[in-house]
Amino acid sequence: MTKIFHKDAPSPELIKRYEELLNYYLSSHQAKIKIVLYEESLDITCFRETLSERHEWVERIWIQDVIVNTPEVKDLSVTLFSDGIEESDKLDAQAWGDAHHIQDMLYKELKRLPSSPPKDGDPYWELWKKHPTHPS
Repeated sequence: MTKIFHKDAPSPELIKRYEELLNYYLSSHQAKIKIVLYEESLDITCFRETLSERHEWVERIWIQDVIVNTPEVKDLSVTLFSDGIEESDKLDAQAWGDAHHIQDMLYKELKRLPSSPPKDGDPYWELWKKHPTHPS
């Protein structure tokens, strides 16, 4: 039997929670995130073969678009780094990873590089202070 990843669409409550997590992680940019789902999933059949066996699975894609708005960027369409949203004890860490990816897309859109070493006022580095394992 073929394994199906992300079999069910994320619930509206889970999407709202995930948007809130992304907004929190990207709050130094005053970001507002909107996740748009497909009405029906896109199913992608994947496989990996070795000399002795073949593994096949289906990736069910529910997320159609992620729209990012900040005071400087309007209606930026990005993809999430992760391939789906499911309830899990790692949801915060997954959202942080997606926030990191979105932040990189924001900086690319603005044609900016993060200051190195970090400078006061550069919102890029605020995300690291919010990492789920940060000792703050």
